[in-house]
Amino acid sequence: MARIAALAVLGSLMGFSVQAEDWLQWSTIAWHVRGPAHLRGVAALGGVGGLVSPERVGPLTPQVVARNVSPYVATHQRFFVENIATDFYAPYHRWWPDRDPSAAFTDLQARHQAAPADPAVWRREPSLDDPVWRDRIARRLAAHVRAYGRYRPLYYSLGDETGIGDLSAAWDFDLSPASLAGFRRWLRGHYASLAALNAQWGSDFTAWGAVMPLSTDAARARLRDGDGNLSGWGDFKAYMDVAFARALRAGSDAVHAADPSARAAIEGAQMPGWGGYDYSLLAHAVDVMEAYDMGFSIDIARAMNPGLVLLTTGFEGGPREVWRLWHSALQGARGVVIWDETGDFVGADGAMGARGASLADDLRLLAGMLGRQLIAARPDPGAVGLVYSPASFRAGWIEDHAGDEGWARRSAEAELADDALRVATRSAAEALLQAGIAFHWIGPAELAGPPRAGEKVVILPHVLALSDREVAAL
Repeated sequence: MARIAALAVLGSLMGFSVQAEDWLQWSTIAWHVRGPAHLRGVAALGGVGGLVSPERVGPLTPQVVARNVSPYVATHQRFFVENIATDFYAPYHRWWPDRDPSAAFTDLQARHQAAPADPAVWRREPSLDDPVWRDRIARRLAAHVRAYGRYRPLYYSLGDETGIGDLSAAWDFDLSPASLAGFRRWLRGHYASLAALNAQWGSDFTAWGAVMPLSTDAARARLRDGDGNLSGWGDFKAYMDVAFARALRAGSDAVHAADPSARAAIEGAQMPGWGGYDYSLLAHAVDVMEAYDMGFSIDIARAMNPGLVLLTTGFEGGPREVWRLWHSALQGARGVVIWDETGDFVGADGAMGARGASLADDLRLLAGMLGRQLIAARPDPGAVGLVYSPASFRAGWIEDHAGDEGWARRSAEAELADDALRVATRSAAEALLQAGIAFHWIGPAELAGPPRAGEKVVILPHVLALSDREVAAL
C-alpha cells in the first residue's frame, strides 16, 4: 500500500490528468509460450497472453489456426500474431533456421568490400516502393486477419526488429528503380521546379528522371573537399524514412481494411536514428509499437502520437527492472512483452521462476487499478519544449564520419553508440527531469508551426539542421 500511495503522489506531482483510453489495462505478454500451464502461470502475474507464430510452411488452414490458438482458448487468454511480413519489413534482420539474423546484411557488406563499385549492393530487396510486394503483403495480412479475427488478437505484428537495412545500421538503401521513381515523385512535391532543386542541391540535372541522390561517399567527399552542400544526400535519407513509414502504413491499412477494429504493430523498435527510425513518422504508421527503451524512444514516440499503444520489452528481473517498468509506465507504456528464453520468469509447468518472483508484486499492481490510471493519464506538457530533430542526427552523423572510410562496415550495434546529439539530448532531458521541470518533445512538424499555448522556452540540443520554416517559427 505504501508503494501505491507513493506512486499516486508521484503521478499528481507530474501533473497527470485522467482520460478515457482504448487500451485500458497494463498488459504483460509472454513472447515464449510453452502451453496452457505456462500461460496460467503468466496470468497469475497479471499476464494477458502471448504470441502465435505465422504459418511459414503451407496454407493457413482452419486446422492450423485451431492448433495455434488452442492454448489460448483453453486458458481464456489473448494472443498476438507474430512476424507476418518480416520478409518485407525486416529482410536484413530476420530469423533463419541455420544463419545469423543479420546474415543477409553482412553478406551485402562483404560484397561491397569485394566490389565497391557494384551498384547492386545499394538496392534493397525487396524495395519498399515495389508495388508487387506491397500487394503481396497486403493480401497476406488480410488473410491472417480473416483467419484469426474471430479470436480478437491483441495485435497483428507486421514484423519484429524491422528496418530499412539491418536494424539501425547506416546504408545507402535504396537505389532500385522503384525507389528512385518514388524519390523523384517525392522531390517534385517538395521543390517548385527542377531549377529550384538544382539551385538547392548545387546540381545540373536536365530532367526529373535523371535526378540521382548523393551517395554517402560522395557526401563525405563534398563535406571534406567541396562546398559542403549535402542536400542531395540529406533529402534521400529523409525520403527513405518516409518510404519506410509509408510502407508500414500500407500494411496497417491492409489490416484495417480486413477488420477496422484490428491493430497493426511492429516490435523491437530501435533507438531514434538510422533504419527508418524517425519517430515523427514512425509513430503514425502503426497502432501498436513494442519499442526498446533506448534514446527516449518510448517518450518521443508517445509525444509524436499520444494515441499510439506503446509496449516495452522485459529481459531482466530484480530491483532495476522494477524501476524500469514503472518508469516506462510513467512514460506512457501500456504493457511489457516478456522475453523468457530459459523459463526463469515462468516455467513450462506454470511455476514462477526467480525472475518472475522478483517482479510479481509490481506486475500485479500495474495490471490493476493503478496501472489503469497511469494508462489513462496525460502528462503536463509544461512550458519547456525539447527539440527532436532527425535532420540534425543525419547532419551530425555525416560530420562525424566524413573521414571514416570504413563507415559501410559498421554494424547496427555500432550505430547505437553515443554521439554529440544523443549526449546533449540526454543531458538536457535528465537535467529537466531531475529539476522537476515538466517538458514536452517538439518534432519537426510542430517546430515549424506556432508554439503551444504556454510554451516559454525551447531547447535545441546539438540541433545542426533547421529548415527556413523552422527558423522563422523559432
